[in-house]
Amino acid sequence: MNTLILAYHRVNDWSKDTLTVHTAIFRKQLNYLAGKYRFVPLSEVVAARTKESKPKERLAAVTFDDGYSDNFRCACPILKELGFTATFFLTAGYIGTDKLLPRDEKRGDTEKDRLLNWPEISEMEKMGFTFGSHSLTHANLASGDPEQIRKEVAESKTTLEAHLREPANFFCYPFGSYSPGVEKMVADAGYQAAFVTPPVRSAGLLSKHRVTQDRYALRRVGIYHHTAFWQFYLKTF
Repeated sequence: MNTLILAYHRVNDWSKDTLTVHTAIFRKQLNYLAGKYRFVPLSEVVAARTKESKPKERLAAVTFDDGYSDNFRCACPILKELGFTATFFLTAGYIGTDKLLPRDEKRGDTEKDRLLNWPEISEMEKMGFTFGSHSLTHANLASGDPEQIRKEVAESKTTLEAHLREPANFFCYPFGSYSPGVEKMVADAGYQAAFVTPPVRSAGLLSKHRVTQDRYALRRVGIYHHTAFWQFYLKTF
């Protein structure tokens, strides 16, 4: 049985960077997949991937990384219109602040490129969306001081749970960068599963959502601005 986890970052009509999918394309992609998969909460796909359940149909989940405010303004209305849920992985130390992510500091717009704030997240929770951790500061966890890495993993969870109504059960590795030691830190911090988006390589187009039982390295399919529809088809069939 196939399972699919989509990994997005941004949805809006004003950005043209690699991480942004425009609203009409986002809607088209989800509409296309709705005829092939049943969209469910991320926890159901995790259960299927780790053999905790045996659904008879193809399951898909939508995830977002970083926590950009356009997730609330642009993505959520489309998801609600189509009846889909999603999980948003938040850069916990930046939420509710004026800080932009390093990639946006030079060219970023303080309003268009800002991250979510807590009132927006509260509204998203009321709409049925869920949240996980993307570390405190979007750090590369495969390198650096172990104590700092442990802080990125553990304190991001406690930061989120101080504001969220539900536990932050899932973790997503920034840059897709992790190691066995980082996986252990994620498990020790109390997360139930963790996710990675491998780099896209033409030789791997046909195996992106291969089922794995490693609940701390569950693979997702990254969707980007440059993802043509034929590529989207190959990534998700």
